[in-house]
Amino acid sequence: MPTTNSLTGIVKVLNATRIEYCNDIQIQETMLKIFVLIGLRKEHYFNEYENQFFINYVRKHYSHKTIDELYIAFELAIQGKLNLDNVKVYDQFSIAYFEQIMGGYRRWLKEESKKVVATPIEETSVIITQEEKLQDIEDWKQKKGVRMHFIPTYIYDYLVEFGLINLSKEEKQQIYKQAVEMRKGELYNKMQFGDKIAKIDYRDFVNSVESNDEISVCKNMAKKIAVFNYLKLAK
Repeated sequence: MPTTNSLTGIVKVLNATRIEYCNDIQIQETMLKIFVLIGLRKEHYFNEYENQFFINYVRKHYSHKTIDELYIAFELAIQGKLNLDNVKVYDQFSIAYFEQIMGGYRRWLKEESKKVVATPIEETSVIITQEEKLQDIEDWKQKKGVRMHFIPTYIYDYLVEFGLINLSKEEKQQIYKQAVEMRKGELYNKMQFGDKIAKIDYRDFVNSVESNDEISVCKNMAKKIAVFNYLKLAK
């Protein structure tokens, strides 16, 4: 697990596998490490239903984050680096607690990102064949009850590659505006938990959507909307 003790460490964390590309087991294993890190007793670990609910929640709201960022957020929290009033779990790992830590992490990252010089992402080359891409598209077309937030953004890239989606500039702008409004709604709902960080995030978003993190979130959401619309018409 990369550390955040240096700029190189931060870059490695940000260049790790994004959550949208992780399977359930990878997310679950990371959460188990977090439980050990924060001292959550085993009798308070998630049951099967809670585990799946949490995984779905993370996929919906944090697909743009990397799997290492989840762990590092809690590591920074217990080290007292996130400027949060209280990070004790009190034997209840709730969504509200999770959002408190991730909100503090977002604020920390905004400050640290000013120091990080962008570096190319070095990844192991993975070849995905045209047949595999087409099969992925077909698999999603056959799914029933598709929920937009769970659609991986690479499906959009595949659809564009094969000319199955060809949006005009105006259509892209309209979908992006829709994504911004959806993101605004998500942040508003999170703010209802009442923690200070969520309120600050919502205020910052309303004042300006131009932070690198939020632009990425909105662009990814716009891709999901475009794919969702395509799948509806393809039924």
